Amino acid sequence: MNKENTIMKKIKLLTLILTIPLIFSGCGEGDVGSPKEDSSESQINLDQSKYEDNLEGLQSYLQDMDLISGQSTDMLSEIVNAKKGVKYTFKRNNSNVTAEIYEFETANEEAASQINSKGTLNILDKDVPATISNNKKYLLIYSDKSTNAQNIDKADKIKQAVKAFKEDSI
Repeated sequence: MNKENTIMKKIKLLTLILTIPLIFSGCGEGDVGSPKEDSSESQINLDQSKYEDNLEGLQSYLQDMDLISGQSTDMLSEIVNAKKGVKYTFKRNNSNVTAEIYEFETANEEAASQINSKGTLNILDKDVPATISNNKKYLLIYSDKSTNAQNIDKADKIKQAVKAFKEDSI
């Protein structure tokens, strides 16, 4: 009887050992939190009238276009003289992506001038690639070092979307 119990325990243990990797194989981080791939080019043309002309509206707009994802973190907006700022960090095609989005109280002519002439904004004595909206109310600092064509396309799309957001409110 003891020998039978020992054999049964070994079989159960072996079964458990072989099953655990199967259970956890689907639990990897993978691409969790990354935006879905575009189903069509028309996403860049979402109806902006459905979104408020503020930072939260821009965030919702970019999320609905699958250009940002995950939870935002509040940023120290004073560094860029903005009213509010948030940061998103997520993965896209195994690349770490960060998107910082800021809202200014009114059009920021100084930042717009610097960004439009150099393509960068000087923050704490460092030139950082940046995009400013056409109404000069929103700032995007986007970072993705990937050379993947899909990532480059997404970077271009988010920059275009931020530039065009509520541009009729100029």
